Amino acid sequence: MTHTKHEGYPVTPYEKPVKRYCQTLDLKDDPALIDEYVR
Repeated sequence: MTHTKHEGYPVTPYEKPVKRYCQTLDLKDDPALIDEYVR
């Protein structure tokens, strides 16, 4: 099953409003850190 930007992904419906959170990552221009992240 593939999801596109336009479709998003399936979510469980709730009776009340639900907050959704998204974690982000600040990457530094450090080849060693980038290599560790890729692994």
